[in-house]
Formats: sequence, structure tokens, C-alpha cells
Amino acid sequence: MTLPVGHALLSTPSTFQIKSDRKELIKSLSELVADRNNHAAHYLRVEKAMDLLGDLRAAEAADVLVENIGFPEVMPGDAPVHLGLLTGFGRMTLRERLPAIRALIQIGEPCVDRVIAKMLATPNVTEYEACVIVLKSMEATTTAQKVKRAIEVAPPELRDRLIRSFGKR
Repeated sequence: MTLPVGHALLSTPSTFQIKSDRKELIKSLSELVADRNNHAAHYLRVEKAMDLLGDLRAAEAADVLVENIGFPEVMPGDAPVHLGLLTGFGRMTLRERLPAIRALIQIGEPCVDRVIAKMLATPNVTEYEACVIVLKSMEATTTAQKVKRAIEVAPPELRDRLIRSFGKR
């Protein structure tokens, strides 16, 4: 049997190559998301990169996703907001508007501690609500235990907010 050049059997990479390519892809996508210059200039690329990191279940990208959980609504410092970001948001849920939420939910349990830390530290309402959505979307018992522990150790002024968000646990 002769196979044409470029046939899948002839061009199928080894397992090592696939793992290496995956690692490089995750690294490149994470760098794209982390580069704040891309947030206004190339926001659609950043959004797609976040979606791909979620599709890849890239736990190693959890830090950059959590750091940018409010993107594209929460922009760093004096970064301009692209006008395209402001259209049509009125009918979309926060989960639909913020790609990091979707990615973190797909990644699941490996990102829970980082999401809780962000939720406890951020003064930004959008980022806080995004963290709540991620944590509520995870069904794991360990997630519920970690949220309960976060409520227990939170300062009183934050504890009330957490209880309103999650209920008594």
C-alpha cells in the first residue's frame, strides 16, 4: 500500500512532539493574554486565546487567566477600552462577556485556590462577581470546602459579602 505525501499516517507526530507542541501552544497563548498591550489593540485575539486555554484544560495557564478574569471590562491602568467592547453587552451575561470565566470553569479544580485568592483580594465588583460565577459553577466537594474555609477566615466586612454570594455553608 502506498500513501500519499502528507497523509495522516506519515505526518502524525510522536507523543513527545504532541506534548512539546501543547506546552509551547499554552505558553504562547498565555503570553498573548498576559501582554496588556494586546488587551485593547487585539482584544479578539486575547478572547480567543482564553477560550483555547480553557479548551486545552490548561491548568498551567490558571494564573494568567485569574489575573485577567475581568477582561475585557476591567482594563489595566490607563489602557484604552476598544469601542467594539461596548456594543451589545447589555443582553449578555457576565459569563458570556468574560472569556476567562469560561476558561477557568473548563480547567476546573486546579484553579480553585487562585480564584478564591483573587475573590478575596479584588476591590473590583466585576472581578469579584466573575470569581463567584467560576466557583459556583464547579460541583466538586473540595471546591465547596475551600469556599467554606474562605468564608470562615475572611475579615468580617468581607465575610458578609461572601455569605450573600454563596449562602451559609
